[in-house]
Amino acid sequence: NNLRALSLTKAVATLSTPQLLTQLSLLDEFRRSPTNNLYQRVRALFFLYAVHRFHLPERRRLLEDKQKKKKRRKCRGVKNDDDEKFEQQQENIGSNTKNENEMNDATFICPKGYAALVDRRFDEAIDHFLEWVSSSS
Repeated sequence: NNLRALSLTKAVATLSTPQLLTQLSLLDEFRRSPTNNLYQRVRALFFLYAVHRFHLPERRRLLEDKQKKKKRRKCRGVKNDDDEKFEQQQENIGSNTKNENEMNDATFICPKGYAALVDRRFDEAIDHFLEWVSSSS
């Protein structure tokens, strides 16, 4: 209930990734429920979009950066400029002001979901994307 009073960014920041995926699953069930009015279902879609488009990829990128940082520290045993950059990015996790050089070089997307999306089979595409996210996390 307290999550309703928070902005999406703050609400997402308060949840661990497994908790967030559980909440997204519940939100998707809510969206699919025919008993809810159209406004509520569309709003749920916007929240699902925002989390899957902005927040989950950012968490994945930070996790990968953190793993790279641990490997570098084991090899060197000292702190360098990349470590400081990572710490600054971690502090600004909610900030969407990134330049193109800071973005991941590779973007992964579910091929089945993309094909369904192009064919305008949106519910099927969402199912594929959710399956892809849960299997890759």
